[in-house]
Amino acid sequence: MPRLEAIVINCREPARLASFYAGLLGLAVSPEDAAAITAGTLGEDESVLLGSRDSLHVWLTPVPDLQPVPGRVHLDVRMHAGEDLGQLIALGATWQWDDPRGRWTVFADPEGNLFCAIPRQRERRVKRSHGLAAWKVDRTSQSRALTWAFW
Repeated sequence: MPRLEAIVINCREPARLASFYAGLLGLAVSPEDAAAITAGTLGEDESVLLGSRDSLHVWLTPVPDLQPVPGRVHLDVRMHAGEDLGQLIALGATWQWDDPRGRWTVFADPEGNLFCAIPRQRERRVKRSHGLAAWKVDRTSQSRALTWAFW
């Protein structure tokens, strides 16, 4: 069964929001990100991690085209097995797109709200990014077969 992995808050300036959400949620800014914020070296396309990847955590993620409220928060759901993807589709989720670097797949719920599905597999640290790995949906077959993309 899938479990909630992270909450992602889309924003313009993650460094500016980090202390607000850290205080609001009682989650510490990761030491690496706190150091980058203090030094002024956090890149304009880099996310800020609140909490720890070991448990439910929050990402403050910059986006070039900030959606109007309420389109600024989405869920990251860690999948346990490939069968879970079929379960998502059976529940009414629809594929939207794959992360260009192959770390997650974006689906929409029946009302169109977006969420990211992240497979369970060997974790690969991706600097200040909220995805770890992903799969690809074969959109050419009528059955929408799911194909894992490991790296």
